[in-house]
Amino acid sequence: MLRDQVETHQILRVVTGSHAYGLNVPTSDRDEKAVVIEPICEVAGLAEPWGGKVYSQAGTEDFEVYGLRKYLRLALKGNPTVTEMLFIRPSAMTMVGTEMQSLWPLIISKHSAAAYLGYMEQQRGRMIGARGNGGHGQPRTELVEQHGFDTKFAMHMLRLGLQGIELLTTGKLTLPIEGENRAYLRAVRNGDWSYDHCIARAHDLEKQLQELKVTSQVRPEPDREAVERWMLGAYSEAWSAGAVAQDATSRIPLFAQTLITRLFAPNVALPSGTMVSGPAGVSEKK
Repeated sequence: MLRDQVETHQILRVVTGSHAYGLNVPTSDRDEKAVVIEPICEVAGLAEPWGGKVYSQAGTEDFEVYGLRKYLRLALKGNPTVTEMLFIRPSAMTMVGTEMQSLWPLIISKHSAAAYLGYMEQQRGRMIGARGNGGHGQPRTELVEQHGFDTKFAMHMLRLGLQGIELLTTGKLTLPIEGENRAYLRAVRNGDWSYDHCIARAHDLEKQLQELKVTSQVRPEPDREAVERWMLGAYSEAWSAGAVAQDATSRIPLFAQTLITRLFAPNVALPSGTMVSGPAGVSEKK
């Protein structure tokens, strides 16, 4: 997909990565992510689903995009790179995006502990060269030569531990990172702390996260039903408005809610008087 397509349908766009954490240096890339409500033809039609990298008209990579459904599925699993988007001040947002960010009390759960532990392990593996594919995710030669190990991977490993503890303790994240944690992580990135210290601190943070799996006061499970109801309404409203704006057939608004339900939530009971037909479950009122 192209940048102008995303900008037409995005509900939330944020700057992520080191800039969002307040840990950027002059050479840091500017990473962006967006959440879109895809047009009805992109979900129910024959086109490839939206998602992944976004490209400008010139074909250069710009940022990453999630369809709303995919975004919420990942958020409900506690995915750290998705979860943090609920707490980053947006660079662009609609009212629907504001509503989505406000869902965080329904989304954050103890599932985040396992997700953050998994992401910490990934960063440690990259730091020691045990992970990576064809050079991507491998230790940075210049940092290894300067400090003896990749201090950027070490910083992100420890950042994930600190953020996971904050999330499981308070139910939300503070972004950018503030105070002592920010200063500490910058010092790790600058090579002020040794490899042995970083590994030992990571083990300590992991132990705390393991304990929070049990003791955290956040939800044991996210409220998937409430999040799903909101999502179905967001798609229905967007598709109905889009049908009018694009002078599409008046039939789309009539069965939009039922179509969305059958596509995204096939086990939800349909309203009384609704008849389902066809392999896709597209329905119309009797």
